[in-house]
Amino acid sequence: MADNFDQFADETAEKTAEEELASLTRQYLADRSKWEERQDIWYKMRNHGLRRTRMPFPKAADLHYPLIDTVIEKLTPFYLQQFSGAAMLAEFIVTDGSGKDIADLSEQAARFFDYDIKQNTNFEDEQEPLIDSMLLSGRAILKIRWDDARENLSYSVLDPLFFIVPTMTKNLQDAEFVTEVTQYSPAQYREIRVFKQDSDFIRLLQTKGDENGDGDESNDVKYTREGLSQPDGKTIVLWTTYRKEWVEEKYSRIVANPADGSEFAVEKTRKVRRVRVYTYAPHMPDKPVRPPFTLPYRHNEYPFVDFPAEGKEKRWYSPRGVAEKLASFEVYLCKTWNEKADAMTFYNNPIYSTNGSSIPNASNLKMAPGSIFQTALSRVDAGNPPISFDQEMINTRSAAESLVQVPDFGMGKQTDLSERRTATEIQAISQLSSAGQDARAQLFRKRLRQVYRQSWAILREYKNGAVLKFIHDGKARIADKGIFAENFDVSPAGAPNAWNRQYHAQVALQLLQLFRQDPNINQIALKRAVIETIAPQYLTDLIIDPIHEQAIRRILQELAQYEAQGGVVPPEARQQALAAIQEHFNAIKAANPQAAEALALQLGREMQPQAAPAQPGGRA
Repeated sequence: MADNFDQFADETAEKTAEEELASLTRQYLADRSKWEERQDIWYKMRNHGLRRTRMPFPKAADLHYPLIDTVIEKLTPFYLQQFSGAAMLAEFIVTDGSGKDIADLSEQAARFFDYDIKQNTNFEDEQEPLIDSMLLSGRAILKIRWDDARENLSYSVLDPLFFIVPTMTKNLQDAEFVTEVTQYSPAQYREIRVFKQDSDFIRLLQTKGDENGDGDESNDVKYTREGLSQPDGKTIVLWTTYRKEWVEEKYSRIVANPADGSEFAVEKTRKVRRVRVYTYAPHMPDKPVRPPFTLPYRHNEYPFVDFPAEGKEKRWYSPRGVAEKLASFEVYLCKTWNEKADAMTFYNNPIYSTNGSSIPNASNLKMAPGSIFQTALSRVDAGNPPISFDQEMINTRSAAESLVQVPDFGMGKQTDLSERRTATEIQAISQLSSAGQDARAQLFRKRLRQVYRQSWAILREYKNGAVLKFIHDGKARIADKGIFAENFDVSPAGAPNAWNRQYHAQVALQLLQLFRQDPNINQIALKRAVIETIAPQYLTDLIIDPIHEQAIRRILQELAQYEAQGGVVPPEARQQALAAIQEHFNAIKAANPQAAEALALQLGREMQPQAAPAQPGGRA
């Protein structure tokens, strides 16, 4: 009776947060089992191919046509252009509605962000793995965090299998919780000092257990193999669960004393929604690896951004990658290619008939040039193949590439190799293909915008007191710390169709021809747009910053207006003005001596008519 009571007490005991989250995560892990099985198939098809289950004859061909891998390799540069298609990563636009002109701060913020992300983080290293994961699995996960050791942002692409969310999740930031699966060697675990370092505890982390407590090891074996929820004796598996919860937070408020009007701070508490983090081993969640803590980032979002390959359905496991879309096409291409090789084997090694007569010692019969046989042999005619293997493979590949809209301007969709297309047809196909690519780029850039916003929010929080260095015009510069005080809308620079360099180059050159020397068009901005489109890497070297010329003209205009009103410029003020003009002129001369000479002549012509009446015969 006492034993039954103790058992009842254990069952009704309140679970810890880690045990509750582990149970829910395990349930959602089981719910996605079919999705996991499909992912295993897509991986094999992309990397190794599915082998022939039955050979028609010994040593028959077992070829793998790499359709999925080929299409992924073709699509990867298109997505990479969304990162590097413009001169800078992101654009910074003021959103406070004040109408004040802070164009200089916006440019400084954009240049600092571009330099810091490219030079001081691993963001560029993670771009191709991110794209590859998205195209293969249908959804990629990018983690964004602050690295205390490097004192900068850190990015990491997660394996979709190692990221668990509730099955009904539609929007990642609205998820009930998310669980990240991480694997450590014992040495790596000991390097993380915030984890429990007790030797007995580490030994328990490496010990496999029946996580469900039901004695059924079927799922345990599977997940041990995948490294999702069971250690294998050499690796420590941890689950880190992020959940948005209401927590109490203290804050100070300045109030006025009604008696004497003095101000003083009053400390209050309020409930706010924050991201709480729980770290534990899935087979022993009752023993947390570290105490729960609140994610320190003020953006109050999960530190992950997902990149779906398509936006057709909102369910988490609905987006299809290239592998899932093209699986049947690759299977058919492999079959056709193998049968073509089989047919070539039969045609190159024909079957002979003796017309009923026997062949003595037939086992010693060998076909070789110049051989003489005592029995008449006749070749068995296999006939012509019913289809053209090459044309069938071209048709299949064309249909597959049409499905995923490979950015080849429609040229890969020509099935009749002898057909000649008109220029109008080529243009129409190109426009239709570009429209589909632009829609795909727009979906990708929406997620990229979330990455840049989270990154900027973390930089504002952790680099507010640092020296904000960046490189511009080949010189080291320091950004104004006021860039962190402004409310910028951060979005990817460039346009969704930035991948189509040839089209943009043609448009830019046409604009240059139409509006060259037009007084109503900003010539510097026009030339900047042309260079940024054709060769953005040369933009800072070729374009002279107009701020120097503008400063010179502003100083000269102020002097002229002062003298026109009958005033006499003090010698010290005149010397300071001339020194400032000389400094700006030297900056232009260092960048382009010819431009400096042309500017001097132009200013001389502009100032001569005004200076001549005032000082006839004098120096202009």
